[in-house]
Amino acid sequence: MYHINLIIDNIKIVNYFTLKYLGEKMIKIGVIGAGRWGTNHIRVLSELSKEQPNKLMFTAICDIDISKALNLAKTYNIPHVFSDIFEFSKHVDAAVIATPIETLSNVALKMIDRGKHVLIEKPAAITSKDIIMLEDFAKKKDAVVGVGYIMRFTSVIDFIKPSLTKFSPIFILFRRFSRRVEHIKKIHIVFDLAVHDIDLCLYLTDADSWKLEYAKIFHTDIDDSVISVLKVKDLYCNIHVDGVSLHKVREIDIVGTKAFVRGNIIEDTIMIKWDNGEFNVLKLQDEEPLKKELKSFIEAIELRKYGKLANLSDAFKVLKIVEEIMNYTT
Repeated sequence: MYHINLIIDNIKIVNYFTLKYLGEKMIKIGVIGAGRWGTNHIRVLSELSKEQPNKLMFTAICDIDISKALNLAKTYNIPHVFSDIFEFSKHVDAAVIATPIETLSNVALKMIDRGKHVLIEKPAAITSKDIIMLEDFAKKKDAVVGVGYIMRFTSVIDFIKPSLTKFSPIFILFRRFSRRVEHIKKIHIVFDLAVHDIDLCLYLTDADSWKLEYAKIFHTDIDDSVISVLKVKDLYCNIHVDGVSLHKVREIDIVGTKAFVRGNIIEDTIMIKWDNGEFNVLKLQDEEPLKKELKSFIEAIELRKYGKLANLSDAFKVLKIVEEIMNYTT
């Protein structure tokens, strides 16, 4: 077990102790997991702590690879580095958990048990039963638990959700293609990629129930491809994810009686073809989705309202559908 203290920026020290003296609430936050996605959280939280010095203090990083955590802490001027989550928990009010998928729920349980608020990277757990356990702990500890379904915070989804009914949708088609690197392939593609679009299907339609109409997993020598169809309310979500394609695609199509809409999440563009022949192409501009997600997590802690941030109930529904897809036979 390691714990390393780094030199703290003097301004941060003044801000923290001044706020303590004034009785205002300062949220101390840290990140568990210094891998690729954890590094993104660390970068953005460092920015947010500078933008909101009266609200947020980024205090600690935890990773079993202490050298990796130490390098990031030096880069972003984070005062504490740990290899042990129990010691880490003494220095935070809230934590982002970006550990390997098979460890997410266990790490989250330990943090919640210590009274900490957590943002767990998607899908938050491997099974829906694990989500139930997390919900029980969160209720007992009165903890805010968000789940990192970041696609909710993209500019394309921000545009589509409030406008969806205008298009009179019949089908929503999701395409998520990209050649996955070798070390990611150990994670089943349904857990890695499909969960995003399953969540978006439910989020966009505000659906609490669904029917899995079809699911098929195609195996190739390179990776898998999955096609599934969900019926929610009066429309169908067609979800196609693929780990083989050399061309990266992140698109959503709305096929409606009044319009056809294509959203390109990579390019932040919307194309609309209306039933009267009118044609629109929009270039969207917005701040980074991860920053919006982390702001939403901080607001959830302050206000106890999740807003767009996915919660454990959302994560439970996604994993129930995942389990149905994995067990589906045609």
